[in-house]
Amino acid sequence: MTFVKHFLVYIWCIGGFSYCFQGDSLLEDEIKKVEDLVSLYTKQNNTFHEKFNLVEMELKSLKADLNVPLGKGIQAQTMNTNAKLNAQEKEMKRENQARPSTPSVGFSATMIEHNQDMNLQDTVKFQNLVTNYGNGFDHISGIFRAPIRGLYFFSVVILSHAGEDMETEIVKNGDGYFRTYSGDSTTWNAGRQSTVLQLDTGDQVWIRILNLVPSVNNGNVRIFGYGFSSFSGFLIS
Repeated sequence: MTFVKHFLVYIWCIGGFSYCFQGDSLLEDEIKKVEDLVSLYTKQNNTFHEKFNLVEMELKSLKADLNVPLGKGIQAQTMNTNAKLNAQEKEMKRENQARPSTPSVGFSATMIEHNQDMNLQDTVKFQNLVTNYGNGFDHISGIFRAPIRGLYFFSVVILSHAGEDMETEIVKNGDGYFRTYSGDSTTWNAGRQSTVLQLDTGDQVWIRILNLVPSVNNGNVRIFGYGFSSFSGFLIS
């Protein structure tokens, strides 16, 4: 600040020695203005450096948190997430292994030849055995025997001949539970039924003729085959 004062004194003195002394008060005013400007600049400069240092410190802190470079930080987070997912998957596998597995039981059979001249209460036969996991279904007798205790699903499709009707029922251990009806005065017609049954080991399920109006078929109780009539079932749990 002293240098500035001396410099301004020198400038003023160039115009004349006598004028320098006469304008001393004016010179002092100018010096004061310059000093104020320098002081203001110095304060602004210090404030700028303080803000700059603060921003720099914040950037260093962020870099430390992200484990610079940024790509490595994201990669680390991804690896951590994958590790958690793998741990959860392993835990689920352990739980599944600890649970007792349910054996596979299921069958599907279709009727190839027409069932002709059947009597009421006869068991419907399905000659073509497509699937028989657990060996529960006997295609010769048409009866399913539960190899294990559990909840089972069954479905049946019965196709009647043209102009005839047909009534059947799903039977469990000799008791009828659910009925099907198929019939039309001019063409073939299919009756469908499905159910869920709780079975003990050795319980039997089959399809039985139940024609409530025998006169409709004039005594000829028959079911259309060729794969259009079928019987299926499987263990749920």
